[in-house]
Amino acid sequence: MSPVAAAPGATGSRDGAVDLDRLERAIRALVERCRVLHAERARLEGELAERDERIEALEAQVREQNQKRSDVAKRIDELISQLEHLDSRAGARGA
Repeated sequence: MSPVAAAPGATGSRDGAVDLDRLERAIRALVERCRVLHAERARLEGELAERDERIEALEAQVREQNQKRSDVAKRIDELISQLEHLDSRAGARGA
């Protein structure tokens, strides 16, 4: 049996010839489906790229905010240290 005669969706006539019109319609439908799937893939890849960019931007913001929080914590620790030092000096003078 030839590969064309065995193709899915292809039916033979009484003399065993392939129904070329039906085969052509099936192939055109597959080609159109392939085009639709390629377009969908391109759209999804675009969405993923946009999402990845947004995630990178948000991660950069989180890093920046964490750095600011760390800087503020250091400054608070320094101020507390200075206050404790001033308090100990004032206590030593008052004694």
